[in-house]
Amino acid sequence: MTTQIRLLEAHLLALALTLAGDLLGNGVLTTVGAAGAAFSLLALFAVMASALAGGVTRWLRARPSPLLTTRG
Repeated sequence: MTTQIRLLEAHLLALALTLAGDLLGNGVLTTVGAAGAAFSLLALFAVMASALAGGVTRWLRARPSPLLTTRG
């Protein structure tokens, strides 16, 4: 499994925990679930941004710059 899928699963679990805490009337469970959802979402965005930056870097290195090529 990739890191992104694991973070999505953690986010869904945290949202379910938040909903369960709200239905049970347990404020601590709701707070922990909301904090976990926020943390997992921020971590997911960080992982996605780094994957995007890495992909763009690999793409730029694979293609030669048109400014550096000589005209034939």
